[in-house]
Amino acid sequence: MVEGLTVENKRQKILDAAESIMSAKGRNATISEISAAADVTDAMVYYYFKNKEDLLYSVTRERLREALEKLEEQLQGIMDPANQISKLIWFQLYYHDTHRDYANLLLFECRSNKSFMAHSAYNLIKRWSAIGLKILKNGIADGSFRKDLSLPVVRDAVFGLVDMENIQSMAAGETPRANTDLEAILDLVQPMIRADIPEASSKEGRAVRILDAARTVFGGKGFQNATIQEISKSAEVSEGTIYEYFKNKEELLFSILKRQFRSNLDSMDELFEVRMPLRKLKRFVRYHFTIFLTQPVFLKIFLFDAIYNPRFYSSDAYPPFKHYLEGVYDILEAGKKDGSIRPEVNNRVFRNLFLGIFCHMSIRWLFTEKGGQDDKLKEIDDAVSMLCRAVAAKPNSRRIA
Repeated sequence: MVEGLTVENKRQKILDAAESIMSAKGRNATISEISAAADVTDAMVYYYFKNKEDLLYSVTRERLREALEKLEEQLQGIMDPANQISKLIWFQLYYHDTHRDYANLLLFECRSNKSFMAHSAYNLIKRWSAIGLKILKNGIADGSFRKDLSLPVVRDAVFGLVDMENIQSMAAGETPRANTDLEAILDLVQPMIRADIPEASSKEGRAVRILDAARTVFGGKGFQNATIQEISKSAEVSEGTIYEYFKNKEELLFSILKRQFRSNLDSMDELFEVRMPLRKLKRFVRYHFTIFLTQPVFLKIFLFDAIYNPRFYSSDAYPPFKHYLEGVYDILEAGKKDGSIRPEVNNRVFRNLFLGIFCHMSIRWLFTEKGGQDDKLKEIDDAVSMLCRAVAAKPNSRRIA
């Protein structure tokens, strides 16, 4: 036995040994193996930790505490929310790349385990998430980010994408490091969340904002009780600006209906044969959510025994899943060809974004929140819109086919 070690040193040696052994063997690691590697007795391990699970989560807690301190240092002096969210993404990728044992434990042993959420280590995950939410809220407040963002869905998109990049790097070997894809990641995240100032300031953009605001106010208060003043406040324009576009409140109402009916007609044109790539993308995303949400038992198996299981990526079940998921590549390539999707979009990283947002939303629905069916459908709509914004070309940059 090593003589002269302090209490804290003994505890740290156990944590270090556990991190290495549990990363390699997962829950098959034994207390005896860990105590031998730490050069302490089994009894000493149980003196500091309740059981093997507590030891596993404590390893994660110590790394998270260290990572949070470094993240806060990294964000110091960065005032712009867009730069802050980029730094947050970079740092999480970097930290996982440089602490592979910890990342392996967090993603494959802790992330999808309900008991982890009851451990004190999970409070640090919530702190990490709170930093991201604070950045998003500040960005919305100062106009950097869209005001209609669904914060839970954006959070799931960002952290889900980072998780998938790490998983695909570590378990599937698609990249040597997750940070390799940083530029492609930011290329997708930024269009999802940033405010579209040029369009909002244009004549057409203002009309759309007024119609969207009127739809919300009419839906909440009813047409008769709604006022132009309330609509102007919601649209962030003057009452006089509304009258530049619409004669009165009734014309606003009928303009909302006309726009929706035209949209319905456009959708009917492709009801049986979807031709436009962005519409195909929307249908693909909705289809994926639907087939899993209508099979809740299989969803749990998929999440906890496949996606967050490193052995899944070397099994014979992974190739058909990968082939199915990469069906989105053909959609993206068709969009690049007709100019509706940006040519620089990285198909593989978009796949990770899509899978990441799906997994994080599903876990949240299963474990941490009790939203009803309507809430889930609304969040799916938000996710579909965000994923399309991530890849869509600006209207004035589209090529004529």
